Amino acid sequence: MELEDLKAIAQDCRDEEKNDHIYVILSSTPLIMGLLIRAVTNYKYNHVSLALSEDIPRMYAFARHYYSAPLCGGFVTESPKRYESHGRYGFVKVFALPVPGRVASAVSELFKDMTENNERYLYNMFSAVRILTKKRVKIKNCYTCAEFGADLIGCAVPEAGITPGRFYTIEQIDTILTDYLFFEGTVEAFVKNAAWENDKFPLKLPLYRAAAYTIRSNARLIKRFIFK
Repeated sequence: MELEDLKAIAQDCRDEEKNDHIYVILSSTPLIMGLLIRAVTNYKYNHVSLALSEDIPRMYAFARHYYSAPLCGGFVTESPKRYESHGRYGFVKVFALPVPGRVASAVSELFKDMTENNERYLYNMFSAVRILTKKRVKIKNCYTCAEFGADLIGCAVPEAGITPGRFYTIEQIDTILTDYLFFEGTVEAFVKNAAWENDKFPLKLPLYRAAAYTIRSNARLIKRFIFK
């Protein structure tokens, strides 16, 4: 399953009843990296995730895999516990986008395929460092959280008004999805009984392992950029 397959399915069933939802979560994460991103962008939210259940027991996004390796990442299954640090809870803004059942199933299949083939997907650091230029650096299977969120929304919910492949800031995504607002407040108020489950984020890598992982991951990204 690829995003283009999802786009075709959404077009094929656009007249069907929309009795399922895709949830888009904008978040203000309470960690240093989140603070830096918000300072650079001058916007209150710094991360975009996606979910298929309104209680968001797990979310899907492009982000770092481990807390101890902040300068690389890929496609991850996120626990809401990522948004809590030392008793401080991040804020989230959740949008509920109605979709036909076939689209929700296709998105679920896409997330499953991406999880099973996780090594194919890398966090797009080239796009991340160019955020202020408002231009994407397109590399196959490499995204920032906002790029993947926008592309998936554009393919699965074309009527939402987002065009796949274009650059969008998180603030622009927020504005475009205004009519779909479902919740805004703290993670603590929205998610009950959050657990880490299979999220590797809290695993503490030794410094040498975190450095080696970061070097390998970014070397793969550079190779893809050169030979794209």
